[in-house]
Amino acid sequence: KTPTQGRTVLGSFGLIQDRALTKVEFLSGGEKTRLLFCHLAQEAPQMLILDEPTNHLDIEARQALTDSLNAYEGALILISHDMALLEAVCDTLWLIEDGFCREFGGDLEEYRRHVLESSKEGKDEKKKEKEERQRLLEKEKERRQAKEKAQEKARLKKQIALLEKELEKTEEQLSVIEEAYLRRPSKEDIVALQKDQSSLLKERQRLEEKWFDLSSLLQENEKQNQDKDKE
Repeated sequence: KTPTQGRTVLGSFGLIQDRALTKVEFLSGGEKTRLLFCHLAQEAPQMLILDEPTNHLDIEARQALTDSLNAYEGALILISHDMALLEAVCDTLWLIEDGFCREFGGDLEEYRRHVLESSKEGKDEKKKEKEERQRLLEKEKERRQAKEKAQEKARLKKQIALLEKELEKTEEQLSVIEEAYLRRPSKEDIVALQKDQSSLLKERQRLEEKWFDLSSLLQENEKQNQDKDKE
C-alpha cells in the first residue's frame, strides 16, 4: 500500500494524523490494541481468537472493530462481555456451564433469562442444601440427646439398685435390734440398742428420701422419652 493508503487504514482504526507516525512504544494501551487489530485485518488469517477485544477501545474504535470483524471472511472465536459487540458480530453462541461446553440455541436475550433462571435455581438449591444440613444437625442433636438420656436412665437405675441394697441391709440390721429387744437385754444393752436403732432409722430415712428423688428423676426421664416417641 502507498503511505496514503496505509494512513487511511490506520485512520479507520482511530490512529489519525500524528498518531499514525508515532512509534509503537509511545502509543497508549488502547492505541496499541487498535494497531494490533489493524495488523490482523491486513494479514487476513483463516481464524481469529479474540479475548475481550474491546477493552481500552473508545466508541469509534469499537465500531471500526465491529465493521472489520463483520467483513472478515474467516472463522472467528470471540470471548467478550461486550453485549453490543456480540450481538453485532456473532451468529453462534456457546455456553460453558457445569464443566461442559455446548451450543446455546437462543439469542443473548434468552441467555440473560437463562442466567437469571440458573441463578434462581442455584439459590433454591442452596436453600435446599442449607435446610438439609439443618435437618441433619437436628437429627444428630436428637440422637445425641437420646444417647445422653439413655445413659442418664442407666445411671439412675444403677444408683436406685444400690440404694435398694443399702435399704435392705438397713432393714436387716433393724430387725436384728428388734429381735435383741425380745431377749430382755440389760439396761446397758438397751441404751446401746436404742442408740444403734436411732442411727439406723435416720440412715433409713436418708436412703428412702434419696431413693424417692432418684425414682422421680427416672420417671421424668421415661416420660420425656415417651413424649418424644409420640412426636
